[in-house]
Amino acid sequence: MSAYRFCRTDDIGLLVDALNRCWAPYFPDEPAMTPAAFKRSIRDLQVWCSSCMVAFAGSDPIGVLIGAKRPSGTLVHRIAVHPDHRRQGHGRHLLASLGSKLAILGPPRIVAEVPETLAPACELFRASGYVQEALLTDYVSPFDSRGSAPLAQGGQTSQHAGGLVIPITVDDLAANGLLEEAHSQTCWERSVETLTARKDDIAGLAVASDERMVEPV
Repeated sequence: MSAYRFCRTDDIGLLVDALNRCWAPYFPDEPAMTPAAFKRSIRDLQVWCSSCMVAFAGSDPIGVLIGAKRPSGTLVHRIAVHPDHRRQGHGRHLLASLGSKLAILGPPRIVAEVPETLAPACELFRASGYVQEALLTDYVSPFDSRGSAPLAQGGQTSQHAGGLVIPITVDDLAANGLLEEAHSQTCWERSVETLTARKDDIAGLAVASDERMVEPV
């Protein structure tokens, strides 16, 4: 018999184990989840243990849902069912349970950001009543973009593209009003809240003109 329950803040060890049992088989190249990495997701992505669920067969985790919550809504950050227990309705039950809870406690809006290459996940959300609102594109450079515009020794600015290439921080973006201009259709990982939470780990370059600071590069 299967059982399901929402988690508490003292269930981090359980959630880590559930992710390594249920999520990791589908993504073997990803590093194993650790308590430290899970706690970083709480800090960076606002994962809430109370918005996370685990499905059990006996005492063994066979399904897991990780939810992140902000005032704008809740993100289904990860959802996975152990390969031996697929096609038994566990994924839909996890999503339905989260929806029922948030309909009472809020925020009622639930979003998911699913790579289009993950056909089974896309089908799960469609079957659960989710509809596509936006198509997001993540641009990834195959090389370190800083190599195309190196800073002068000592971190000084350098001439580039008709302006000055300068080091920039997330605080600089905020001070120049660029974070406020973030597009409304921005993924959770690229949102202002995430950038702000990770600001000590983010370094970048920007082109400064005589009018304003241009988008970071």
